Amino acid sequence: MHADETGTRVGTSRHWVHTLSTNLLTLLAVHPKRGAKALDDIGVLADYLGVIVHDGWAPYERLTSADHAQCGAHLIRHLNAVGETPEFSIWCAQMVKVLLDAKAASRRLLRPASSESHPDGKPHRGPLPRSTRRCLCPAA
Repeated sequence: MHADETGTRVGTSRHWVHTLSTNLLTLLAVHPKRGAKALDDIGVLADYLGVIVHDGWAPYERLTSADHAQCGAHLIRHLNAVGETPEFSIWCAQMVKVLLDAKAASRRLLRPASSESHPDGKPHRGPLPRSTRRCLCPAA
């Protein structure tokens, strides 16, 4: 599960859009708070047992039933910032390359095995096929 949050306006007040997403589902929840209170009120992550991929924001660390992973984009941002220090620049550049190579390898493995399943070679977009919806929601 990927988790993130970003600021927005509701009327004249600052609110936060909290995003939780998996490969199949996305939850957007608008809340007036950004911190632990918002996560508690939204109520999805408190008992989550999987891996939460996030930016290292401290309130996520309170979710002790889950495992945690740092978002790759944030890792690269941190490495680039540390890499501005000359004594760390080579190592940071090498680590960024490792992360980008791992991402590319992962994408290659996720591509369809044959062009028959995706004639245009692109990932599926749009409504799920009826057979898939029946698997996810038996009433569909």
